[in-house]
Amino acid sequence: MPPIEAPDQAQQLPPQFARRAPSAPAPRPASRFRLLIGALVVAAVAAGVTALLMKTKPATTAGVGAGSSASATASASAATTTTAPASPTPTPSPTLALGDPAADPIAYLEAMRGQIDGFIAQGQDTIDPNTGRDLQNSLADLQNAITGAQNNNSARQLRTARTKINDLEQKIAGDTDNGTLSQGPADQLTGELQNLDNALANN
Repeated sequence: MPPIEAPDQAQQLPPQFARRAPSAPAPRPASRFRLLIGALVVAAVAAGVTALLMKTKPATTAGVGAGSSASATASASAATTTTAPASPTPTPSPTLALGDPAADPIAYLEAMRGQIDGFIAQGQDTIDPNTGRDLQNSLADLQNAITGAQNNNSARQLRTARTKINDLEQKIAGDTDNGTLSQGPADQLTGELQNLDNALANN
């Protein structure tokens, strides 16, 4: 006699008695509470980090602005305290002991020629070198005229010497107008020539 097979219960049982797949258990209230607490903690940490970043950025910007302001202030202070280079002080005209033109007019003229050497040494702004040499040659010519008048005791030669003095004064005025002789040395030389002329007139 063949064995009797047991019928399949799933197939045999009515639908209302068939086994159903177990569903996931409903979350417990304690698990929901933990999730809520975790979310609140994460939100609080994110808010704190955001607030910290917002405070740090303005502080950094303010620091940069303050540094720039300090640098600008320091630069302005440096510019204020920096003094402009002093303008060169003009060299005074050389003053020589020319002596007494009435007592020794030849030595007086020699001293004037040396004085012009001093003017030339001061540079182009005082006197053009060529103008200086030309004036020295004119003084040498005047010196020769006075020497001849003294040696010959000639009133005519003395008048010639005085004419040369007047011509030399006119030359100095022309050199000043041309810009080859500055006004200070020109006035000084002219005054010395007038002293010499007065000395010769009273001789």
